[in-house]
Amino acid sequence: MNRLSIPLFILYSKIKYYGYPILRFLINLECLFTFWLVMLLYHIYQEYPRWKKACLIRIKDGDTIVYYLPQQEKKYLVGRLWGIDAFETAQKPWGSISKKKLSQVLKFDEDVSLDQCHNILIKNIKKDKYGRELVFLKNSSLEKISINEKMIQSGWALHYIGADWLGSEKTAWKKIQDYAQMTKKGIWKYPKKYWQRPSRFRKNILTQLEHHKGFDQKFSEPEQKLLNSRD
Repeated sequence: MNRLSIPLFILYSKIKYYGYPILRFLINLECLFTFWLVMLLYHIYQEYPRWKKACLIRIKDGDTIVYYLPQQEKKYLVGRLWGIDAFETAQKPWGSISKKKLSQVLKFDEDVSLDQCHNILIKNIKKDKYGRELVFLKNSSLEKISINEKMIQSGWALHYIGADWLGSEKTAWKKIQDYAQMTKKGIWKYPKKYWQRPSRFRKNILTQLEHHKGFDQKFSEPEQKLLNSRD
């Protein structure tokens, strides 16, 4: 027993001498990893889109609103409804009808004072290239579907989700639009010759602006020379 106990004691001493620092290092490393993981999850939680209370101030058109967050400093924000494309104001009469439909769905009275808060729920996704907040809207937490979806159902907004969106809405909302088109809701009551998609309308406007810009530049200099010669 004595012959066996001496090597065991030496082995135990060496393990204690070398193993304890290693074990302590591993425990510290585990603590650091756990702390890093907790901070990462907290950051994800903070950044993850979730529903917040907001005050609706104005409806600009069928897919754009102005609002502020009551829990923050009173700063007006422009929100663009995510996943839909409504008719532009200049697309008469479709633009004004689309805007009116959004007002009805949001139960918003335009005569309400700016000092009064028209409560809505909002979920921010990200910002677009114009600095607008891309958002989901609801009237209350009791609603199962968003205002965005209701606008597509009504036929007064079109399904419009970019290729980078991986949410379930991308496929589901396309089916909702197909059903609205089949049942002739909203704009789908009217033949395509009487209206055009908002994206096409905007593209045509940009083309016209570029054309007039070139036209003005081409004829402004000769016109100025002619005026100067008359002086």
